Amino acid sequence: MQLFMTNKLDRFLDRTYFPETRDLLFEEKKLNLARILIGLVILWRTAKVALAANFYFPADTSLQGINFSSEVVFALFECTLALLLTVGACTPLTLLGIIITYPLFDRALSISTLGTNVMIFFLVGLLMLNARSRFSFDSWAEKLKETNPLRRTIERLYCVLGMPDSNRIRRIYFLCFLCYAAISFGAMLHHINDPHWISGHTIAVLLTNSYLCPHYEFFQSVQASWPTAFFLFSASGIIAQTFYQIAMVPCLFSRWGTAFVVLQGLAFFLISAICISLSYLPFVELVLWGVIFWSSSLHSFFVTRILRNPLPAKQLELSQTPKHAFYIHETYLRLSAICLLLFVANFPILENYTSSLKLTKHRVKNGLKRLGLEIPNVFNKTDLAMGNRWTAIFRNADGERTLIPFHNTDGARLWYLKSDILYYGNSLAWRRRCIGMSADEMLDADSNTVDLMKRAVVFDSQLHPFEGQTTYEIFIFENTANNVSLPLAERYARENVGKMTFTRESVEADWDYAASYAPNSQQKSAIAKSPNITTEQR
Repeated sequence: MQLFMTNKLDRFLDRTYFPETRDLLFEEKKLNLARILIGLVILWRTAKVALAANFYFPADTSLQGINFSSEVVFALFECTLALLLTVGACTPLTLLGIIITYPLFDRALSISTLGTNVMIFFLVGLLMLNARSRFSFDSWAEKLKETNPLRRTIERLYCVLGMPDSNRIRRIYFLCFLCYAAISFGAMLHHINDPHWISGHTIAVLLTNSYLCPHYEFFQSVQASWPTAFFLFSASGIIAQTFYQIAMVPCLFSRWGTAFVVLQGLAFFLISAICISLSYLPFVELVLWGVIFWSSSLHSFFVTRILRNPLPAKQLELSQTPKHAFYIHETYLRLSAICLLLFVANFPILENYTSSLKLTKHRVKNGLKRLGLEIPNVFNKTDLAMGNRWTAIFRNADGERTLIPFHNTDGARLWYLKSDILYYGNSLAWRRRCIGMSADEMLDADSNTVDLMKRAVVFDSQLHPFEGQTTYEIFIFENTANNVSLPLAERYARENVGKMTFTRESVEADWDYAASYAPNSQQKSAIAKSPNITTEQR
């Protein structure tokens, strides 16, 4: 069947070294493994959000004497969808449900992240691929008697889009890759205007940032011992990443360029997963990369040449694809092209020429964001400044003084922030808002910064309720860690600039708020050395 977009894309791909998809049985197994992995990643992230939301948000709903919040219900609903995706129950409908509702879920709970953006366009690709289900509830249902209504329902779900052939699979893989490449290119347009990126210091500042890197102490020691080598490592990494993000698509026209894209992307995702705390983004990226680039030929080479294990010669029998499925696929390609063109029109350089269309532009941006197409502005000036100011929260109850596992006194994240509710919804929001704020603004009782700290206090008090008087002391620290012009000792030297205090007489009483400015040196030493302070860990 001759279709314009289909033929054009096939001709383009034939000129590149983008992986081919000849073994349909291998692709089907790979896609279903990816379905399980991405379902587990979503479930892992959403379950942590649901658990934290139960203590973070006030109860606004009651059912049979049980009080809970609407945010918890929303989180449990998304957990259910993630579980259904993992077990492969009504997979096309489940994918559609996650694609529609998960961005709304993120916004409702103020936990929006780039991980969701990447996940959404990946799930759209999985939906359009419509691979026959394996290792799943659907595959079990399709083995039931032909007259069984459940089997007939599942078969009809998969018949809507039809069974994909090798060319269709390759096209959709490329569209997923193109979406990621467009997002990366847009991010690079922000990077090239950032002084840290241009000077080669971004990776060095990022890895030594106590807030962004869990292994910051190791990298700070490396920086102190070998400053020149550490800077060269940072600068070379930035050069490689810049070329990678700018030339992802052109590199596909070369065998070595394609290898560079695959290896650089893999290295970036692994480093992000190990050295940078980015929630579930790097795990989504790793699954996406595996689906796109772990081709049947590469798998065959790895198994037969390296593991010396011959593969059985099996191929999947193709059923006849209904005619309407070709038109649905062609429409998908055309809509994808339009969305990508609109996305490119919103790049930082080009958006100046569309400033007169503000209302339309705003709606277009929101629509593209729901499809996972949003230009991220990450690891630039604002992100690197988030490690410059932080809070350490102490709970005083029953005569015991405890550092709650929110931030450590050096600004590092503790286990409360493993949930995106406390990380994106509270800690990160507080740190971003405090950039450039004076102590007066931060400690103002009517400011958002005080409200965010009160939410953190309420969360901990719900998790660890005490009947008697409870006092929370919140010390605000700052340093100049992102100022690369200063000596290391000055950059990482912290200073206490203010203090918030929340007190209540009993569980039923309201919280009283008080603020004070930089304490004297005796108070500072008490924070660091007092023997009756304990730290909760997990």
